[in-house]
Amino acid sequence: MRPRPTCRTVSSSLCLTLASCAVGSEPQPPTFERATLCIQTQNQNHAIPVEVASTPEQRAFGLMERTWLAADGGMIFLYPAPQPKSHGLWMYRTRIPLDAAFIGEDGKILRIQFMQPCLSPDQRDCPVYSAGVEYRMALEVNWGFFEQRDIRVGDVVLPPNSPCPSISQ
Repeated sequence: MRPRPTCRTVSSSLCLTLASCAVGSEPQPPTFERATLCIQTQNQNHAIPVEVASTPEQRAFGLMERTWLAADGGMIFLYPAPQPKSHGLWMYRTRIPLDAAFIGEDGKILRIQFMQPCLSPDQRDCPVYSAGVEYRMALEVNWGFFEQRDIRVGDVVLPPNSPCPSISQ
């Protein structure tokens, strides 16, 4: 899955897409760094292996064309500046249902949203799931992941590879 493109991004992406179509090849997925993310809830901390999308190319490609995602894994989208609440995530060429958490500058989960796959070959048919809040990161995981782990709005996501201590009960 990928974030909703801006006009400049759409123009650049369109040029790249047309160039790749001209030579008859599909865009190749970028390489993603791997990290561990810690989500702190009221009752438990969750260490989650993630792929990190921090460049424009990585964020644009995201989880496109994947037919599965590890049950305990995800992808974290890191942005260099806060994203407006009108921006969001786009499900074009995304084949699996996902949950997305939009995360603020301070690491707090501000919104959690379910996103349906978009199987249409026409990108205009694929919805953009607007954040509705200003966000600095977005975390995509399998549908139901947050509910199964009781992860909610207000919980905190630590920066990638931060220690994830267990909570004493």
